Amino acid sequence: MHETLGKRLFYVVFGAAAGYALWLLAEAVEKETFGERSLLFFGLLLCVFSAGFFAMAGGLGVKRALIRALPLGLLVAGLGLLVSLRWNGIDGLFEGPGPALALIVLALLPVPFLIAEGVTGSWRNYPALFSISWAIVVQAAIALCFTWITWMVIWVSVSLFNMVGLGFLEDILFSGAMPVVVSGAAFGLAVAVVSEISDHLSPRLVHHLLRLLLPVVALVSAVFALAALLRGFGDGFAGLSPALTLLAMAAAGITLIAAALDESEAEAARNPLILWSARAMALLLPVLAGMALWAVAIRLQAYGLSPNRLLVLVLAILALAYGLAYAAALARGAQWAAQIRAANPWLALAVIGAAALWLSPLLNAEALSAQSMAARLRSGEAGPGSYFERDFRRLGRAGETALVALEAEAQSGGKEQLQAALAVIRSGQSWYDPQAEPEAAAGEDPAVLLAEVEALLPVSPASATGGRSNWLQQLPASELSRIRSSCQTLLESGKKGCVMVIADLLPEEPGEEAVLLLADESGWAELRGLATDEAGGLRWLNPYSALQGRSYDQAWLRAQLDAWQEAPPPLTPARLNQIGTGDAALIFLP
Repeated sequence: MHETLGKRLFYVVFGAAAGYALWLLAEAVEKETFGERSLLFFGLLLCVFSAGFFAMAGGLGVKRALIRALPLGLLVAGLGLLVSLRWNGIDGLFEGPGPALALIVLALLPVPFLIAEGVTGSWRNYPALFSISWAIVVQAAIALCFTWITWMVIWVSVSLFNMVGLGFLEDILFSGAMPVVVSGAAFGLAVAVVSEISDHLSPRLVHHLLRLLLPVVALVSAVFALAALLRGFGDGFAGLSPALTLLAMAAAGITLIAAALDESEAEAARNPLILWSARAMALLLPVLAGMALWAVAIRLQAYGLSPNRLLVLVLAILALAYGLAYAAALARGAQWAAQIRAANPWLALAVIGAAALWLSPLLNAEALSAQSMAARLRSGEAGPGSYFERDFRRLGRAGETALVALEAEAQSGGKEQLQAALAVIRSGQSWYDPQAEPEAAAGEDPAVLLAEVEALLPVSPASATGGRSNWLQQLPASELSRIRSSCQTLLESGKKGCVMVIADLLPEEPGEEAVLLLADESGWAELRGLATDEAGGLRWLNPYSALQGRSYDQAWLRAQLDAWQEAPPPLTPARLNQIGTGDAALIFLP
């Protein structure tokens, strides 16, 4: 009894201390007490060390968990610090999903291997790896639920105390570091209790539930693959979104196959439908991965490298490795399930290796992308308006170096096309930059560009072609070039990635306003409003959702690109009344 209480107390104190340390780091960030790279290193170290300890302590004990969690935390923090050096500051680290995803993989995937090695003496013991991995997932979910319930109890308790004049308790519990300290303590207590009853807490129920999804996923994948092969791949298929969808389906298939086959033949599914679905899904994995590779290859050929495209390429290669390994296992006949189980640890190590490679100088996505952009500009494959300074700056030091090299090269003779492209890049203009000064795109006839954009840009309602012409004539050439690029980008539906809606959005101002919705080749969409200022010039309007001050999300924007090209959106009054009239009126925003 005393040993159990002591263990629980240690977990509670460890969780509370981790929460307090996290709060101290947040305070240091706000006050800029230390350098941002130092804070990044210690923040990663704290998060990975704490999470690793809680995951490993139940199976290995406190001491061995601490011994293994600390090197893991140092490794991830060190690689995080190393990859941050690609930018002048750490903000660039969070520009794209690549670095964060790689850090998460390195923080989580090695943990089952470390536990299995400590418990069984072999990091390749698949039954141990399988049961440990699922146990961590279930225990973490329970601990998070307990932490959430703890705060629900605290909130109700504080509400009751406030009714009897004990409001000082709310001031204590919700001030300073207390919220994260309490959360850490509650999480630690939950982990301690869950580890005590781990022998009675089997994640096998989760396996059995997931197996039920396997026939559905296999059927959907088969129908999609057959339809895609029969119809072929049009322009609407090319893009990151189709590739990511295919990879998500492949990842779901890999997870469900593992759940169906379980840790051994004795625990594997017996239902013939589930087993045949597992076989079918194993054969479909290379097809899905191959389609994803095809989709990203089309985009790479059209637009060159970018960190996001390179990330999708790496993920597609890993998915293909899983698919080929599973398909090869099926060729072994009756031993196919055992072969898949044997391959899974090595495939997981490949994922870990790819994550480490992404964070290392050996696979510098930013440098490779900068080199690709520079090569496209040199060859003329990417003309004026294809890139702007922000495109190079977001690639960090590699992008800045490439831009400097291009500017030096442009000074030599016979580089008129490169000089024209650099003139647009240096202008700093882009279609979402409302402060840009109207300036003709170098090397291109503005009248020809305007006519081309007019022909490409859909307008809603379709009769508002005159209004479209009036608005486009007020835009700088660099904006028109960006609009043209968006109109040449096709959505998954096959429609253009651009549309202009003209309507009287500001009744008290003369004339109509325009809404410009554009998507770039990466899939990002942005919304802008165009209005006329008092001097008759161009004024940009910022869109807001339902008067609540929040911007529309990407899913909504991309849906409107389809809908607004089909029919004009309805124009309705805002759901808002005011007290008084004119400039002295009073309104309340929801």
